[in-house]
Amino acid sequence: MCGIAGFCDYVEELTGESYLWGTLAKRMAARLKTCGSDSGLTVSAHTAFAQTHFASEKPVQPVCCVRDHVRYTIVCDGELYNAAQLRHELRGLGARFETQRDAEVMLQAYLYFGAHCAEKLNGVYAFAVEDGLRNETFLCRDRLGAKPLFYTEVNGRLVFASEIKALFEYPGVNPAVDREGLCKLLCLGAAQGGQSVFCGIREFLPGTCGFFGREGLHVTPYDFPQDCWKGVSYPERVYRVRVLLEDIVARQMQAETEPCFLMEARLESYIAAALAAEQCRQRGKRLSVYSFGLCGENSCFTPKTAFSGVLEADIQKIACSREELAALLYDAVTVQDLPGTAEADAANLYYFQQIHSQVALCDVCAVQVLNGKTEPQQIFPWVAKEPAPLLKPELAEELCLANCMQEMQTEECADSPETMLGKLRWNLAETLRRLDRCAAASGVKLRAPYADFRLVETATCFLQTQKAGSGGRLLRDVARGLLPDAVLDRVPCLCAEKLACGIIPAEWLSMVLRDPQQPVHRLLSKEIERMLLQGNSGYEKTRLPAFLLQLNFWLRQYDVALLL
Repeated sequence: MCGIAGFCDYVEELTGESYLWGTLAKRMAARLKTCGSDSGLTVSAHTAFAQTHFASEKPVQPVCCVRDHVRYTIVCDGELYNAAQLRHELRGLGARFETQRDAEVMLQAYLYFGAHCAEKLNGVYAFAVEDGLRNETFLCRDRLGAKPLFYTEVNGRLVFASEIKALFEYPGVNPAVDREGLCKLLCLGAAQGGQSVFCGIREFLPGTCGFFGREGLHVTPYDFPQDCWKGVSYPERVYRVRVLLEDIVARQMQAETEPCFLMEARLESYIAAALAAEQCRQRGKRLSVYSFGLCGENSCFTPKTAFSGVLEADIQKIACSREELAALLYDAVTVQDLPGTAEADAANLYYFQQIHSQVALCDVCAVQVLNGKTEPQQIFPWVAKEPAPLLKPELAEELCLANCMQEMQTEECADSPETMLGKLRWNLAETLRRLDRCAAASGVKLRAPYADFRLVETATCFLQTQKAGSGGRLLRDVARGLLPDAVLDRVPCLCAEKLACGIIPAEWLSMVLRDPQQPVHRLLSKEIERMLLQGNSGYEKTRLPAFLLQLNFWLRQYDVALLL
Protein backbone atom coordinates (compact mmCIF):
# COMPACT_ATOMS: atom_id res chain seq x y z
CA MET A 1 0.00 0.00 0.00
CA CYS A 2 1.17 3.54 -0.69
CA GLY A 3 1.08 6.14 2.06
CA ILE A 4 2.87 8.75 4.15
CA ALA A 5 3.70 9.12 7.82
CA GLY A 6 5.75 11.46 9.97
CA PHE A 7 5.84 14.10 12.67
CA CYS A 8 6.84 17.73 13.18
CA ASP A 9 8.22 19.62 16.16
CA TYR A 10 9.05 23.34 16.01
CA VAL A 11 9.82 23.77 19.70
CA GLU A 12 12.50 21.15 20.12
CA GLU A 13 14.97 20.01 17.47
CA LEU A 14 15.22 16.41 16.27
CA THR A 15 18.82 16.55 15.04
CA GLY A 16 20.41 15.35 18.26
CA GLU A 17 18.75 11.93 17.98
CA SER A 18 17.99 11.87 14.26
CA TYR A 19 18.66 8.12 13.98
CA LEU A 20 16.06 7.33 16.65
CA TRP A 21 13.47 9.70 15.13
CA GLY A 22 14.13 8.25 11.67
CA THR A 23 13.65 4.74 12.99
CA LEU A 24 10.34 5.78 14.54
CA ALA A 25 9.12 7.36 11.28
CA LYS A 26 10.11 4.23 9.34
CA ARG A 27 8.28 2.07 11.87
CA MET A 28 5.16 4.18 11.35
CA ALA A 29 5.47 3.81 7.58
CA ALA A 30 5.99 0.06 7.92
CA ARG A 31 2.42 -0.23 9.28
CA LEU A 32 1.19 1.03 5.88
CA LYS A 33 2.89 -1.68 3.85
CA THR A 34 0.67 -4.50 2.62
CA CYS A 35 1.90 -5.27 -0.89
CA GLY A 36 5.69 -5.56 -0.73
CA SER A 37 6.45 -1.86 -0.75
CA ASP A 38 9.50 -0.16 0.70
CA SER A 39 9.82 3.24 2.31
CA GLY A 40 11.80 6.43 1.83
CA LEU A 41 12.88 8.62 4.74
CA THR A 42 14.20 12.07 5.57
CA VAL A 43 14.90 13.64 8.96
CA SER A 44 15.63 17.33 9.51
CA ALA A 45 15.90 19.59 12.53
CA HIS A 46 12.11 19.79 12.88
CA THR A 47 10.54 16.96 10.84
CA ALA A 48 10.76 13.25 10.19
CA PHE A 49 8.98 12.17 6.97
CA ALA A 50 8.53 8.64 5.60
CA GLN A 51 6.70 7.35 2.55
CA THR A 52 5.79 3.90 1.25
CA HIS A 53 5.23 3.20 -2.42
CA PHE A 54 3.73 0.51 -4.62
CA ALA A 55 5.97 -2.52 -5.10
CA SER A 56 6.16 -1.76 -8.85
CA GLU A 57 7.59 1.74 -8.28
CA LYS A 58 11.04 2.96 -7.41
CA PRO A 59 11.44 4.84 -4.11
CA VAL A 60 11.63 8.52 -5.06
CA GLN A 61 10.28 10.22 -1.96
CA PRO A 62 10.62 12.29 0.07
CA VAL A 63 11.62 14.89 -2.56
CA CYS A 64 13.87 17.77 -1.49
CA CYS A 65 15.00 20.96 -3.18
CA VAL A 66 16.98 24.04 -2.18
CA ARG A 67 15.88 27.53 -3.22
CA ASP A 68 17.78 30.64 -2.14
CA HIS A 69 19.73 28.48 0.33
CA VAL A 70 16.47 27.31 1.97
CA ARG A 71 15.53 23.62 2.05
CA TYR A 72 12.04 22.36 1.20
CA THR A 73 10.89 18.73 1.47
CA ILE A 74 7.68 17.03 0.40
CA VAL A 75 6.20 13.65 1.20
CA CYS A 76 3.10 12.75 -0.81
CA ASP A 77 0.48 10.05 -1.29
CA GLY A 78 -1.40 10.31 -4.59
CA GLU A 79 -1.07 11.59 -8.13
CA LEU A 80 -1.95 14.55 -10.36
CA TYR A 81 -4.04 14.52 -13.53
CA ASN A 82 -2.82 17.94 -14.66
CA ALA A 83 0.89 17.42 -13.97
CA ALA A 84 1.92 18.19 -17.56
CA GLN A 85 0.07 21.52 -17.65
CA LEU A 86 1.38 22.54 -14.22
CA ARG A 87 4.91 21.56 -15.16
CA HIS A 88 4.70 23.78 -18.25
CA GLU A 89 3.32 26.71 -16.23
CA LEU A 90 5.96 26.37 -13.54
CA ARG A 91 8.80 26.18 -16.07
CA GLY A 92 7.57 29.49 -17.43
CA LEU A 93 8.02 30.92 -13.92
CA GLY A 94 11.57 29.61 -13.68
CA ALA A 95 11.12 26.19 -12.04
CA ARG A 96 13.54 23.41 -12.86
CA PHE A 97 12.62 19.73 -12.61
CA GLU A 98 14.94 16.82 -11.96
CA THR A 99 12.36 14.00 -12.09
CA GLN A 100 9.05 13.17 -13.77
CA ARG A 101 7.29 12.50 -10.50
CA ASP A 102 4.10 14.27 -9.48
CA ALA A 103 5.50 14.92 -6.00
CA GLU A 104 8.10 17.26 -7.47
CA VAL A 105 5.39 19.15 -9.36
CA MET A 106 3.47 19.61 -6.09
CA LEU A 107 6.60 20.80 -4.33
CA GLN A 108 7.43 23.33 -7.05
CA ALA A 109 3.80 24.49 -7.07
CA TYR A 110 4.10 25.15 -3.34
CA LEU A 111 7.36 27.08 -3.84
CA TYR A 112 5.78 29.41 -6.41
CA PHE A 113 2.17 29.65 -5.16
CA GLY A 114 2.41 28.93 -1.44
CA ALA A 115 -0.79 27.67 0.18
CA HIS A 116 -2.67 28.65 -2.98
CA CYS A 117 -0.96 25.75 -4.77
CA ALA A 118 -3.90 23.57 -3.70
CA GLU A 119 -6.19 25.53 -6.01
CA LYS A 120 -3.91 24.61 -8.93
CA LEU A 121 -3.94 20.85 -8.37
CA ASN A 122 -6.24 18.38 -10.10
CA GLY A 123 -5.86 14.89 -8.72
CA VAL A 124 -6.00 12.76 -5.61
CA TYR A 125 -3.42 13.56 -2.97
CA ALA A 126 -2.45 14.09 0.63
CA PHE A 127 0.93 15.66 1.25
CA ALA A 128 3.14 17.50 3.71
CA VAL A 129 5.82 20.09 2.86
CA GLU A 130 8.52 21.18 5.26
CA ASP A 131 8.99 24.89 4.62
CA GLY A 132 12.46 25.92 5.75
CA LEU A 133 11.73 29.62 5.16
CA ARG A 134 8.54 29.85 7.21
CA ASN A 135 9.85 27.27 9.68
CA GLU A 136 6.52 25.46 9.39
CA THR A 137 5.04 22.36 7.77
CA PHE A 138 2.25 22.73 5.21
CA LEU A 139 -0.28 19.88 4.95
CA CYS A 140 -2.99 19.45 2.32
CA ARG A 141 -5.71 17.01 1.27
CA ASP A 142 -7.40 16.85 -2.14
CA ARG A 143 -10.73 18.55 -2.77
CA LEU A 144 -12.88 15.43 -2.55
CA GLY A 145 -10.82 13.52 -0.02
CA ALA A 146 -9.89 10.42 -2.00
CA LYS A 147 -6.60 10.21 -0.10
CA PRO A 148 -6.95 10.21 3.70
CA LEU A 149 -4.78 12.19 6.10
CA PHE A 150 -5.11 11.54 9.85
CA TYR A 151 -3.33 13.40 12.61
CA THR A 152 -2.99 13.89 16.34
CA GLU A 153 -0.95 16.13 18.62
CA VAL A 154 1.35 14.79 21.32
CA ASN A 155 3.13 17.23 23.66
CA GLY A 156 3.06 19.99 21.05
CA ARG A 157 4.23 17.69 18.27
CA LEU A 158 2.05 16.98 15.20
CA VAL A 159 1.94 13.32 14.18
CA PHE A 160 0.30 12.44 10.85
CA ALA A 161 -0.24 9.43 8.59
CA SER A 162 -2.34 8.09 5.73
CA GLU A 163 -3.81 5.46 8.03
CA ILE A 164 -4.72 5.47 11.69
CA LYS A 165 -2.74 2.31 12.44
CA ALA A 166 0.52 4.14 11.69
CA LEU A 167 -0.25 6.72 14.40
CA PHE A 168 -0.34 3.99 17.02
CA GLU A 169 3.36 3.36 16.47
CA TYR A 170 4.09 6.77 17.96
CA PRO A 171 4.67 6.65 21.74
CA GLY A 172 1.68 7.93 23.68
CA VAL A 173 -0.86 7.46 20.86
CA ASN A 174 -3.08 4.58 21.90
CA PRO A 175 -6.25 3.02 20.47
CA ALA A 176 -8.88 4.26 22.91
CA VAL A 177 -12.58 4.87 22.27
CA ASP A 178 -14.88 6.88 24.53
CA ARG A 179 -18.68 7.06 24.62
CA GLU A 180 -18.92 9.56 21.77
CA GLY A 181 -16.65 7.46 19.56
CA LEU A 182 -18.58 4.30 20.29
CA CYS A 183 -21.88 6.04 19.49
CA LYS A 184 -20.51 7.12 16.13
CA LEU A 185 -19.14 3.68 15.38
CA LEU A 186 -22.41 1.90 16.22
CA CYS A 187 -24.65 4.45 14.49
CA LEU A 188 -22.62 5.43 11.43
CA GLY A 189 -20.06 2.71 10.95
CA ALA A 190 -16.88 4.14 9.42
CA ALA A 191 -18.30 7.48 8.19
CA GLN A 192 -17.09 9.84 10.88
CA GLY A 193 -16.99 13.27 9.24
CA GLY A 194 -13.49 14.31 10.30
CA GLN A 195 -13.52 13.10 13.90
CA SER A 196 -12.10 9.59 14.25
CA VAL A 197 -13.77 7.19 16.66
CA PHE A 198 -10.39 6.98 18.39
CA CYS A 199 -9.80 9.55 21.12
CA GLY A 200 -7.55 12.42 20.10
CA ILE A 201 -7.28 11.44 16.43
CA ARG A 202 -8.71 13.67 13.72
CA GLU A 203 -8.79 13.72 9.95
CA PHE A 204 -8.09 16.58 7.56
CA LEU A 205 -11.40 17.34 5.87
CA PRO A 206 -11.60 17.19 2.07
CA GLY A 207 -10.43 20.41 0.45
CA THR A 208 -8.52 21.70 3.47
CA CYS A 209 -4.92 22.65 4.06
CA GLY A 210 -3.00 24.11 6.97
CA PHE A 211 0.29 25.09 8.57
CA PHE A 212 1.84 23.60 11.67
CA GLY A 213 4.51 25.60 13.53
CA ARG A 214 5.39 26.92 16.96
CA GLU A 215 1.84 28.25 17.40
CA GLY A 216 0.22 24.91 16.61
CA LEU A 217 -1.95 23.76 13.70
CA HIS A 218 -4.16 26.15 11.72
CA VAL A 219 -6.41 24.51 9.10
CA THR A 220 -8.51 26.33 6.49
CA PRO A 221 -10.57 25.24 3.46
CA TYR A 222 -9.18 26.26 0.11
CA ASP A 223 -11.05 27.55 -2.92
CA PHE A 224 -13.84 25.44 -4.40
CA PRO A 225 -15.14 27.74 -7.19
CA GLN A 226 -18.61 27.47 -8.67
CA ASP A 227 -19.99 28.69 -11.96
CA CYS A 228 -23.79 28.74 -11.90
CA TRP A 229 -24.05 28.70 -15.71
CA LYS A 230 -26.61 31.48 -15.73
CA GLY A 231 -27.94 32.07 -19.21
CA VAL A 232 -26.43 28.84 -20.65
CA SER A 233 -28.95 26.81 -22.65
CA TYR A 234 -29.62 23.15 -21.93
CA PRO A 235 -28.04 21.88 -25.20
CA GLU A 236 -24.91 23.91 -24.40
CA ARG A 237 -24.78 22.38 -20.92
CA VAL A 238 -25.04 18.88 -22.38
CA TYR A 239 -22.19 19.69 -24.74
CA ARG A 240 -20.01 21.10 -21.94
CA VAL A 241 -20.54 18.05 -19.73
CA ARG A 242 -19.67 15.73 -22.64
CA VAL A 243 -16.46 17.66 -23.39
CA LEU A 244 -15.60 17.75 -19.69
CA LEU A 245 -16.08 13.99 -19.30
CA GLU A 246 -13.93 13.35 -22.37
CA ASP A 247 -11.16 15.50 -20.91
CA ILE A 248 -11.40 13.84 -17.48
CA VAL A 249 -11.21 10.32 -18.90
CA ALA A 250 -8.35 11.26 -21.23
CA ARG A 251 -6.34 12.64 -18.28
CA GLN A 252 -7.03 9.63 -16.09
CA MET A 253 -6.13 7.17 -18.85
CA GLN A 254 -2.57 8.53 -18.86
CA ALA A 255 -0.44 6.01 -16.99
CA GLU A 256 2.83 4.12 -17.20
CA THR A 257 0.81 0.92 -17.63
CA GLU A 258 -2.41 0.47 -19.60
CA PRO A 259 -5.45 1.13 -17.34
CA CYS A 260 -8.45 -1.18 -17.18
CA PHE A 261 -12.12 -0.39 -16.50
CA LEU A 262 -14.34 -1.89 -13.79
CA MET A 263 -17.80 -2.22 -15.32
CA GLU A 264 -21.27 -2.14 -13.76
CA ALA A 265 -24.64 -2.70 -15.43
CA ARG A 266 -25.66 0.97 -15.54
CA LEU A 267 -25.43 3.80 -18.00
CA GLU A 268 -22.92 5.92 -16.10
CA SER A 269 -20.51 2.98 -16.26
CA TYR A 270 -21.10 2.41 -19.98
CA ILE A 271 -20.38 6.06 -20.79
CA ALA A 272 -17.08 6.22 -18.95
CA ALA A 273 -16.04 2.84 -20.38
CA ALA A 274 -16.88 3.99 -23.91
CA LEU A 275 -14.73 7.10 -23.49
CA ALA A 276 -11.90 4.99 -22.05
CA ALA A 277 -12.16 2.51 -24.93
CA GLU A 278 -11.89 5.38 -27.42
CA GLN A 279 -8.68 6.53 -25.73
CA CYS A 280 -7.28 3.01 -26.09
CA ARG A 281 -8.34 2.82 -29.76
CA GLN A 282 -6.45 6.03 -30.53
CA ARG A 283 -3.31 4.38 -29.16
CA GLY A 284 -3.88 1.16 -31.09
CA LYS A 285 -4.85 -0.72 -27.92
CA ARG A 286 -7.90 -2.55 -26.63
CA LEU A 287 -9.50 -1.65 -23.34
CA SER A 288 -9.57 -4.36 -20.68
CA VAL A 289 -12.98 -4.46 -19.01
CA TYR A 290 -13.84 -6.41 -15.87
CA SER A 291 -17.32 -7.20 -14.58
CA PHE A 292 -18.01 -8.72 -11.20
CA GLY A 293 -20.63 -10.61 -9.29
CA LEU A 294 -21.42 -13.37 -6.80
CA CYS A 295 -21.42 -16.98 -7.94
CA GLY A 296 -24.91 -18.27 -8.59
CA GLU A 297 -26.45 -14.80 -8.96
CA ASN A 298 -27.27 -12.65 -11.98
CA SER A 299 -25.13 -9.75 -10.77
CA CYS A 300 -22.22 -10.77 -13.03
CA PHE A 301 -22.99 -9.50 -16.54
CA THR A 302 -21.27 -9.27 -19.90
CA PRO A 303 -21.65 -5.79 -21.42
CA LYS A 304 -21.00 -6.97 -25.00
CA THR A 305 -24.20 -5.40 -26.31
CA ALA A 306 -22.97 -1.97 -25.29
CA PHE A 307 -19.79 -2.36 -27.34
CA SER A 308 -21.12 -4.32 -30.29
CA GLY A 309 -20.40 -2.43 -33.50
CA VAL A 310 -19.21 0.62 -31.55
CA LEU A 311 -16.13 -0.18 -29.48
CA GLU A 312 -13.60 -2.91 -29.05
CA ALA A 313 -12.76 -4.23 -25.62
CA ASP A 314 -11.49 -7.36 -23.94
CA ILE A 315 -14.17 -8.33 -21.43
CA GLN A 316 -13.56 -10.63 -18.51
CA LYS A 317 -16.12 -11.78 -15.97
CA ILE A 318 -15.02 -12.38 -12.38
CA ALA A 319 -17.34 -14.07 -9.94
CA CYS A 320 -16.63 -14.93 -6.33
CA SER A 321 -18.34 -17.15 -3.84
CA ARG A 322 -19.77 -16.06 -0.52
CA GLU A 323 -17.08 -18.15 1.16
CA GLU A 324 -14.38 -16.14 -0.61
CA LEU A 325 -15.97 -12.89 0.53
CA ALA A 326 -16.27 -14.13 4.10
CA ALA A 327 -12.56 -15.06 4.10
CA LEU A 328 -11.67 -11.38 3.54
CA LEU A 329 -13.88 -10.06 6.32
CA TYR A 330 -11.03 -9.43 8.76
CA ASP A 331 -8.63 -8.17 6.10
CA ALA A 332 -11.18 -5.44 5.39
CA VAL A 333 -10.92 -4.25 9.01
CA THR A 334 -7.13 -4.07 8.79
CA VAL A 335 -7.32 -2.07 5.57
CA GLN A 336 -9.86 0.44 6.92
CA ASP A 337 -8.74 0.40 10.59
CA LEU A 338 -12.41 0.13 11.55
CA PRO A 339 -15.33 -2.25 11.26
CA GLY A 340 -17.84 -0.95 8.75
CA THR A 341 -19.51 -1.96 5.49
CA ALA A 342 -18.20 -5.50 5.79
CA GLU A 343 -19.49 -7.11 2.60
CA ALA A 344 -18.65 -4.10 0.44
CA ASP A 345 -15.05 -3.85 1.64
CA ALA A 346 -14.53 -7.60 1.38
CA ALA A 347 -15.93 -7.64 -2.17
CA ASN A 348 -13.79 -4.70 -3.25
CA LEU A 349 -10.67 -6.35 -1.83
CA TYR A 350 -11.43 -9.56 -3.71
CA TYR A 351 -12.12 -7.83 -7.02
CA PHE A 352 -9.03 -5.62 -6.92
CA GLN A 353 -6.92 -8.70 -6.18
CA GLN A 354 -8.21 -10.40 -9.33
CA ILE A 355 -7.61 -7.73 -11.98
CA HIS A 356 -4.42 -7.73 -14.03
CA SER A 357 -3.70 -4.03 -14.14
CA GLN A 358 -2.01 -1.51 -11.88
CA VAL A 359 -4.49 1.27 -12.76
CA ALA A 360 -8.29 0.91 -12.76
CA LEU A 361 -11.08 3.33 -13.70
CA CYS A 362 -14.64 2.91 -12.45
CA ASP A 363 -17.93 4.80 -12.17
CA VAL A 364 -17.83 5.25 -8.39
CA CYS A 365 -19.57 8.43 -7.13
CA ALA A 366 -21.60 8.92 -10.32
CA VAL A 367 -24.86 8.40 -8.43
CA GLN A 368 -24.06 10.97 -5.74
CA VAL A 369 -22.69 13.56 -8.17
CA LEU A 370 -25.40 13.37 -10.84
CA ASN A 371 -28.35 12.91 -8.51
CA GLY A 372 -27.53 16.34 -7.15
CA LYS A 373 -28.53 15.58 -3.58
CA THR A 374 -27.15 13.03 -1.18
CA GLU A 375 -29.45 10.76 0.72
CA PRO A 376 -29.30 11.18 4.51
CA GLN A 377 -26.52 9.13 6.08
CA GLN A 378 -27.96 5.73 6.90
CA ILE A 379 -28.12 5.20 10.64
CA PHE A 380 -27.00 1.69 11.61
CA PRO A 381 -25.71 0.92 8.09
CA TRP A 382 -25.18 -2.74 8.97
CA VAL A 383 -28.88 -3.39 9.67
CA ALA A 384 -32.15 -1.75 8.62
CA LYS A 385 -32.94 -0.47 12.10
CA GLU A 386 -31.45 -0.45 15.58
CA PRO A 387 -31.52 -3.93 17.11
CA ALA A 388 -33.51 -3.18 20.26
CA PRO A 389 -31.58 -5.40 22.71
CA LEU A 390 -28.16 -4.91 21.06
CA LEU A 391 -26.23 -3.42 24.00
CA LYS A 392 -26.07 -4.25 27.67
CA PRO A 393 -28.91 -2.34 29.40
CA GLU A 394 -26.59 -0.19 31.53
CA LEU A 395 -24.43 0.63 28.50
CA ALA A 396 -27.43 1.43 26.32
CA GLU A 397 -28.67 3.84 28.99
CA GLU A 398 -25.29 5.59 29.21
CA LEU A 399 -24.81 5.92 25.44
CA CYS A 400 -28.40 6.99 24.62
CA LEU A 401 -28.12 5.81 21.03
CA ALA A 402 -31.63 7.07 20.30
CA ASN A 403 -30.56 10.65 21.11
CA CYS A 404 -27.38 10.21 19.12
CA MET A 405 -29.41 9.01 16.13
CA GLN A 406 -31.80 11.95 16.41
CA GLU A 407 -28.95 14.47 16.46
CA MET A 408 -27.34 12.90 13.40
CA GLN A 409 -30.60 12.80 11.49
CA THR A 410 -31.30 16.47 12.37
CA GLU A 411 -27.90 17.45 10.95
CA GLU A 412 -28.64 15.49 7.77
CA CYS A 413 -31.94 17.29 7.21
CA ALA A 414 -30.31 20.69 6.63
CA ASP A 415 -30.81 21.47 2.95
CA SER A 416 -29.17 24.83 2.26
CA PRO A 417 -27.02 24.84 -0.92
CA GLU A 418 -23.83 25.28 1.11
CA THR A 419 -24.75 22.44 3.46
CA MET A 420 -25.80 20.20 0.58
CA LEU A 421 -22.50 20.77 -1.22
CA GLY A 422 -20.56 20.16 1.98
CA LYS A 423 -22.47 16.95 2.67
CA LEU A 424 -21.95 15.84 -0.92
CA ARG A 425 -18.21 16.38 -0.66
CA TRP A 426 -17.97 14.45 2.60
CA ASN A 427 -20.19 11.68 1.23
CA LEU A 428 -17.89 11.40 -1.78
CA ALA A 429 -14.83 11.44 0.47
CA GLU A 430 -16.06 8.48 2.50
CA THR A 431 -16.88 6.49 -0.65
CA LEU A 432 -13.59 7.32 -2.35
CA ARG A 433 -11.43 6.77 0.70
CA ARG A 434 -12.82 3.31 1.43
CA LEU A 435 -12.54 2.16 -2.17
CA ASP A 436 -9.08 3.68 -2.58
CA ARG A 437 -7.79 1.85 0.51
CA CYS A 438 -9.03 -1.48 -0.88
CA ALA A 439 -7.41 -0.76 -4.24
CA ALA A 440 -4.10 0.37 -2.74
CA ALA A 441 -3.96 -2.69 -0.48
CA SER A 442 -4.14 -4.79 -3.65
CA GLY A 443 -1.46 -2.79 -5.51
CA VAL A 444 -3.96 -0.95 -7.74
CA LYS A 445 -4.28 2.79 -8.35
CA LEU A 446 -7.96 3.76 -8.41
CA ARG A 447 -9.23 6.51 -10.72
CA ALA A 448 -12.78 7.82 -10.62
CA PRO A 449 -13.82 10.09 -13.54
CA TYR A 450 -17.15 11.05 -11.98
CA ALA A 451 -15.34 12.27 -8.85
CA ASP A 452 -13.32 14.91 -10.70
CA PHE A 453 -13.94 18.15 -8.78
CA ARG A 454 -14.72 20.02 -12.01
CA LEU A 455 -17.58 17.65 -12.79
CA VAL A 456 -18.80 17.83 -9.18
CA GLU A 457 -19.08 21.62 -9.24
CA THR A 458 -20.57 21.58 -12.76
CA ALA A 459 -23.23 19.01 -11.87
CA THR A 460 -24.04 20.75 -8.58
CA CYS A 461 -24.57 24.10 -10.29
CA PHE A 462 -26.65 22.53 -13.05
CA LEU A 463 -28.89 20.52 -10.75
CA GLN A 464 -29.57 23.44 -8.40
CA THR A 465 -31.65 25.00 -11.20
CA GLN A 466 -33.32 21.77 -12.40
CA LYS A 467 -36.09 19.47 -11.26
CA ALA A 468 -35.43 16.28 -9.34
CA GLY A 469 -34.30 13.45 -11.60
CA SER A 470 -32.80 15.76 -14.21
CA GLY A 471 -29.36 14.23 -13.68
CA GLY A 472 -30.49 11.05 -15.41
CA ARG A 473 -31.85 12.99 -18.36
CA LEU A 474 -28.62 14.97 -18.62
CA LEU A 475 -26.54 11.78 -18.60
CA ARG A 476 -28.63 10.13 -21.32
CA ASP A 477 -28.37 13.22 -23.52
CA VAL A 478 -24.61 13.28 -22.95
CA ALA A 479 -24.43 9.65 -24.12
CA ARG A 480 -26.34 10.18 -27.39
CA GLY A 481 -24.02 9.52 -30.30
CA LEU A 482 -21.57 7.76 -28.02
CA LEU A 483 -23.70 4.66 -27.38
CA PRO A 484 -26.47 3.04 -29.46
CA ASP A 485 -30.02 4.17 -28.73
CA ALA A 486 -30.92 0.58 -27.85
CA VAL A 487 -28.44 0.73 -24.99
CA LEU A 488 -29.68 4.14 -23.82
CA ASP A 489 -33.26 2.87 -23.70
CA ARG A 490 -32.44 -0.39 -21.92
CA VAL A 491 -29.67 0.25 -19.41
CA PRO A 492 -30.65 1.73 -16.02
CA CYS A 493 -29.23 5.11 -15.11
CA LEU A 494 -27.93 6.41 -11.77
CA CYS A 495 -28.75 3.25 -9.89
CA ALA A 496 -26.96 2.49 -6.64
CA GLU A 497 -25.06 -0.75 -6.24
CA LYS A 498 -26.78 -3.44 -4.20
CA LEU A 499 -24.55 -5.09 -1.62
CA ALA A 500 -24.62 -8.74 -0.70
CA CYS A 501 -25.81 -9.60 2.80
CA GLY A 502 -25.66 -12.75 4.87
CA ILE A 503 -22.27 -13.98 3.62
CA ILE A 504 -21.10 -15.14 7.05
CA PRO A 505 -21.31 -18.85 7.92
CA ALA A 506 -23.51 -19.26 10.99
CA GLU A 507 -20.85 -21.16 12.92
CA TRP A 508 -18.42 -18.21 12.75
CA LEU A 509 -20.58 -15.96 14.89
CA SER A 510 -21.59 -18.88 17.09
CA MET A 511 -17.94 -19.62 17.94
CA VAL A 512 -17.36 -16.02 18.99
CA LEU A 513 -20.54 -15.75 21.06
CA ARG A 514 -19.81 -19.03 22.88
CA ASP A 515 -16.30 -17.91 23.85
CA PRO A 516 -16.51 -15.80 27.04
CA GLN A 517 -13.01 -14.38 26.41
CA GLN A 518 -14.02 -12.49 23.28
CA PRO A 519 -14.11 -8.68 23.82
CA VAL A 520 -17.46 -8.13 22.08
CA HIS A 521 -19.17 -9.52 25.20
CA ARG A 522 -18.33 -6.24 26.93
CA LEU A 523 -20.90 -4.56 24.69
CA LEU A 524 -23.61 -7.05 23.73
CA SER A 525 -26.66 -7.83 25.81
CA LYS A 526 -27.37 -11.39 26.87
CA GLU A 527 -30.66 -11.20 25.01
CA ILE A 528 -29.16 -10.42 21.60
CA GLU A 529 -26.51 -13.10 22.12
CA ARG A 530 -29.19 -15.67 22.90
CA MET A 531 -31.27 -14.63 19.86
CA LEU A 532 -28.29 -14.85 17.52
CA LEU A 533 -27.20 -18.22 18.89
CA GLN A 534 -30.70 -19.65 18.45
CA GLY A 535 -30.74 -18.45 14.85
CA ASN A 536 -34.24 -16.98 14.95
CA SER A 537 -33.51 -13.32 15.61
CA GLY A 538 -34.34 -12.14 12.08
CA TYR A 539 -30.90 -10.57 11.77
CA GLU A 540 -29.21 -13.58 10.14
CA LYS A 541 -29.71 -12.22 6.61
CA THR A 542 -28.67 -8.67 7.51
CA ARG A 543 -25.18 -7.20 7.85
CA LEU A 544 -25.34 -7.46 11.65
CA PRO A 545 -23.46 -10.81 11.97
CA ALA A 546 -20.63 -9.57 9.73
CA PHE A 547 -20.46 -6.28 11.64
CA LEU A 548 -20.30 -8.03 15.02
CA LEU A 549 -17.51 -10.31 13.81
CA GLN A 550 -15.58 -7.33 12.52
CA LEU A 551 -16.25 -5.39 15.71
CA ASN A 552 -14.93 -8.27 17.84
CA PHE A 553 -11.84 -8.67 15.65
CA TRP A 554 -11.18 -4.92 15.75
CA LEU A 555 -11.45 -4.75 19.54
CA ARG A 556 -9.08 -7.69 19.89
CA GLN A 557 -6.58 -7.00 17.09
CA TYR A 558 -6.18 -3.29 17.86
CA ASP A 559 -6.36 -3.87 21.63
CA VAL A 560 -8.93 -1.07 21.86
CA ALA A 561 -9.43 0.47 25.29
CA LEU A 562 -13.11 1.29 25.90
CA LEU A 563 -13.38 4.42 28.06
CA LEU A 564 -17.02 4.05 29.07
